[in-house]
Amino acid sequence: MNRGVGTGIVVSITSAVLLAILFRGGDRAGVPRKEALFPGVGAVVDSITIRNDSLDFKAVPLEGIYLQERPAHDRADLDRVVEMITFLRRAPIARIVEKEAKEMGDYGLEPPGATVGLDGMKVRIGSANPVGDGIYASVEGSSKVLLVGKGFGDFASLGPESLRDPIPVRFPLRGVTTVDVRIGEKTICAKRRGKGGWFLVNRSLRASPASVWRIVATVASARINRFDPERIEPGGDRIVTVVLEWEGGRDSLVIGEEVPGTALRRATAGGRPGSFLIPGRVADSVVVHTGTIVERHLFEADPLGADRVVISLGSGDLIFRRAGAGGWMVTAGTGKERPARTEAVRALLRNLRESEAAGVLGGAVRDGVFRADGVIRVDNEVVEIDGRVDGAPLARREGEEGVFLLGEGLWNSLRRAVDGAAVPGTP
Repeated sequence: MNRGVGTGIVVSITSAVLLAILFRGGDRAGVPRKEALFPGVGAVVDSITIRNDSLDFKAVPLEGIYLQERPAHDRADLDRVVEMITFLRRAPIARIVEKEAKEMGDYGLEPPGATVGLDGMKVRIGSANPVGDGIYASVEGSSKVLLVGKGFGDFASLGPESLRDPIPVRFPLRGVTTVDVRIGEKTICAKRRGKGGWFLVNRSLRASPASVWRIVATVASARINRFDPERIEPGGDRIVTVVLEWEGGRDSLVIGEEVPGTALRRATAGGRPGSFLIPGRVADSVVVHTGTIVERHLFEADPLGADRVVISLGSGDLIFRRAGAGGWMVTAGTGKERPARTEAVRALLRNLRESEAAGVLGGAVRDGVFRADGVIRVDNEVVEIDGRVDGAPLARREGEEGVFLLGEGLWNSLRRAVDGAAVPGTP
């Protein structure tokens, strides 16, 4: 069982516990409080058991979750288990039907339809009463027949997989630090860098935060359709694997090809026993967002918010500096600084913000492949330009080895700016 997954889960348990404590306050003033079916059970139980014709279930709390010990050693469905514990702790005895019943079978209590237990105290669940407003019950070892709420009838219908956690992988959503995706033979590894940035360590390029978080959200929102009776390894030529890491924990989701005749795919999770089926769209979504994971925008910060922009190409230099009242000053080549046409500067900066790389070459740059002969500097961010091949300039962000093709539209606008399109004049 992975550590580090409990932060958000503990909140759910705590909320349910507080809700249960609030309901322990009794009925409205002036109305006699009914005796509790499970008196003296604490707000957080040490175990919950349920047994019926098809289920033998036991779960215990562990590091912010409920661990199912039977029928399979697996995570239990946290929401349902907490809901049932709260229900049982609040359950009142509606009335005593018979103090010393001679034939428990007359009430469906021998054998019982189900048996539920909290912290070792067990209650047998029988049939519905003739009026249909309650269920017969008795504390194990007692011949006293009680009438409890109709909700107890649901325990008899729970199946072997009813209480297994339907979420394949649980992790602290905002705590993820590494996202490793493998699609067939292709591998992408993104690591968190700084406050909100991500970096593709195996491609030496900045990653798109939006695409990374969409992959993470896809895994977090996946739901199991059904469990396999026995573990079957996912198969196929294009297996999709997502490995997530966070402080103190690591887990994975492996998705195979579609099961014939369905829209489901067989999958396994590192922290779970057995295999299961999930919707095929989970894998499809991971593939789509992996395809857009390279950050194609040139700069992390918005160029329109910059204070200083330098464009240095083979044919000349331009230095833009933000002036007062929203205006700009410009220095062209070795000339003096003069006022620039504000709209022309803003148009150029918008182009820098909105333009995307036309294509990614990727991989580490070999000697002689890229040679910078120009630079674009937006405050402290630098993009180097290799404009030796006319019409197909290359670009590389400072601190990265990956190379991409600069869009033709942006390249032309930069050349026009340097060649005189942004001629100094009155703002």
